[in-house]
Amino acid sequence: MRLQSHVPVGLELRQELLRMESRHRAVPTRRFGNNVQGILAVPFQIALDGIDMDSAYAIALAKSDAMAKIIKSCKGCTVLETRVQSLGIATKDMPTVTASLLQKYGAKWNYSLGINDLYFDGMLPALTAAGINPTGQLSNSSAGDGSQSAYQRIRTGQYQDATIPEPVNLQGWQLIDELNRAFAGQKPSGFSIPVHIVTKANIAYDGGAKDSFDPQNGYKTQYRKIWGK
Repeated sequence: MRLQSHVPVGLELRQELLRMESRHRAVPTRRFGNNVQGILAVPFQIALDGIDMDSAYAIALAKSDAMAKIIKSCKGCTVLETRVQSLGIATKDMPTVTASLLQKYGAKWNYSLGINDLYFDGMLPALTAAGINPTGQLSNSSAGDGSQSAYQRIRTGQYQDATIPEPVNLQGWQLIDELNRAFAGQKPSGFSIPVHIVTKANIAYDGGAKDSFDPQNGYKTQYRKIWGK
């Protein structure tokens, strides 16, 4: 049986998500060091000294280039290095890469930014072995994808301060709705979820207890109403 969809869902869900964002996710501005401040993603602000990136896909390079460009525009910030590092072997390579970066930059390297949480999975053994404190010495933030291990690191304050997760459950519901629209000869909804940045301050909300991002804004109810279910 084909589900029917007659009411655009994009605006309705966007309004709900924005309400949810304003209610739960007022993330404070982060300032690190003396007069060192940069931008990772609004409203989270962070300084950067090193970036580990992946060159396998154009989207990865686009993300890394955008992040580096923003940090370079920050007065008082220094990008020590932009490193190309494959995600496929990140866990295996990052202990050696991390040790090398620590030897090369020492105390100058105090913030790092990656396009994926996998980099930080592999960094932990080297950081621990080098005696780097879990907090306050080297701050790591990821532009994706909200892995279980990243949630745990952020929650416990272990070498990671932030991640930007994907709401895979919501995306599944949207996929069904978009297919339904196509079958019914309607235009796509045009809905795009706002960027959500998980930090220790908001990790308890919206699926965080289960180490995932699942917006608790009633999106399933909204879709069921549209489908007449």
